[in-house]
Formats: sequence, C-alpha cells, structure tokens
Amino acid sequence: QGVQEKSGNSVKQFKENKPGVRPVCFLSARRARFWRRKNIAFLPMLWYNIKMKIILASASPRRKALLGEITEKFEVVPARGEEKACGLPPEEAVRKLSFDKAKEVFAFHGDDLVIGADTVVALDGRIMGKPKDEKQAFEMLSALSGREHDVYTGVTVMTKDVTVTFAEKSGVLFRRLSDAEIKDYIATGSPMDKAGAYGVQDSGFVAEVRGSVKNVVGLPVERLANILSQFGGAYGKL
Repeated sequence: QGVQEKSGNSVKQFKENKPGVRPVCFLSARRARFWRRKNIAFLPMLWYNIKMKIILASASPRRKALLGEITEKFEVVPARGEEKACGLPPEEAVRKLSFDKAKEVFAFHGDDLVIGADTVVALDGRIMGKPKDEKQAFEMLSALSGREHDVYTGVTVMTKDVTVTFAEKSGVLFRRLSDAEIKDYIATGSPMDKAGAYGVQDSGFVAEVRGSVKNVVGLPVERLANILSQFGGAYGKL
C-alpha cells in the first residue's frame, strides 16, 4: 500500500480502503497535491464505459426519499447485519457503521455503486441510538429537552475501484418539552425507528439546526451529490 508515481504523465495511486481514509483512486499528481493540501477525501473523475447501478444499503424511507432528490434511478437493498459501534466516538462510529453496511451489500453487488449510511444522535459525546422501548424513548427525549446536541451521519460510497467514507455533523437545539408532549409523541410510534427517538421532520421539538437539516434527517445529500457527480454526471438528475 502507499503512493506510486510514474514519470511523464505522472499518476498517483492511493491504495487505502478503510473508513475515513483516502479511497483507491487515480488522478494527476497536480490534482492529488491540491486535494491532499485540502486534507479531504475527494473522488476524482472516473471514466466508465458502462453505467453502474446505484444501490442504497438502507431500509430507511427517509434516506430513500432524500437520495431520490439527487438521483432518479437507484435500488434499495438493505443491509441486515448487526450494528456494532464498539464504543467508538460518534464520528468514527458512523463512519464504521456506514462502511460495514456498504461492504455487506457490495459483497452481492460488486459491479455496482453501493451507498451505506448511518446516523446517530450524541449528547455530551454519548451516542443515542434507536430506543429499545417506550421507556427508553421517554428517557432520551427528556434528556434532550431544552438542550443542544449533535447529529452525525456517516456515508460510504463503494465501487470495485473506489471507496469514499465521510461523516457530516449538525447541531440541533431542542425547545423545552413537557412530559405530556413527550408521551403524546411516543404514542404515535414515530420515535421507535429513529436515532435519539425523534425525527426533525415530524416531532416539532427542534428550535434550531446548525448545519445540514437533511443530515439530521439521515443523509447529507449536498455532500453526497458532489461525490456522485464525479462519476461523469451519469446518475439521473446529476
């Protein structure tokens, strides 16, 4: 692994495929130096003779709707593996979980482009996943009441040549909630499949969002669209 250079039309090859590091890619030495100075994972333009299918490795209807805003044609193949964050900090956890989901589905769709994603809510650095029951949902929402917390979404885009993994963070401020409001919301059943036991789109609890609202919903499509556009604009609306 490492970087290879050739004289003449210099080409650099990055050979890492781990979450949070540079993807396998091919780009000019000049462009490589530029993006390395920026210190971000960038997916360079790739030229493919055959369009790959886009596969969303998530059963979330919210992610499906969000992805539909930036590309018209994709399939949903949910990852089924157990989600294990292993005590990692929130940003590292969502990177790992998104990578694991993409990798699981990619094993059966190796000729396609697979998108994995995972979202967590973190209060004081402590991850809040999906509530196990109504009691836990109440405890989560009570803890979030009147306070600001962070929402992290990790995304992995995986093909046979390139893997890009990134995480987006948004800050969310809750207004103060009464016990009755919390119980009424829990009674709708909406909190039970959502990180932090709430949805920014349906709870009515959010006073302010710093950063991407769509990231809070479950998919930072602004950043994802930029990555997908590097595939020559081959996908739907891109």
